[in-house]
Amino acid sequence: MHPGRSLHPRQFARESRAAQNPALRALIYSPSDERVAAVEQALEGFVLIVARSVRGLVETLIDDPPPRPQVLVVDIDLLSAGELIELHAVRDGGWCGHMISIGDVPNTLRRSLGIETVLAHEFSAAALYEAISQLPFDAATIPLPVLREVGFK
Repeated sequence: MHPGRSLHPRQFARESRAAQNPALRALIYSPSDERVAAVEQALEGFVLIVARSVRGLVETLIDDPPPRPQVLVVDIDLLSAGELIELHAVRDGGWCGHMISIGDVPNTLRRSLGIETVLAHEFSAAALYEAISQLPFDAATIPLPVLREVGFK
């Protein structure tokens, strides 16, 4: 950077993203309480919400009023086949945030759920922190206005 030259606001936001981003909200789900505790510890400093079921996860991302979580961290390895099917309701319901999965995810499941980041094999707090701290979210999600059709006479 040149002396005396100010940073563009987006450039500043991009550089500050390496640190914890308090504007980023993440929803965590795992059937294992130990895994939830490990994820919470790894993401200390972020706004975290813990879902207690897949149904609760879907309701939080689809039905809760804004601001909604922009990131979902889900422990795919521990989900049943029924929970995986139910998890698709997140995308079907219109949530288009970033999904991070922990565990091995087949490519077909990755595509159908729209999973952008996969942390396979052993859980690593450092890898999860790195993945989430690099995400390009720094503002609250807001609903877009829907224009009504106006009839002309």
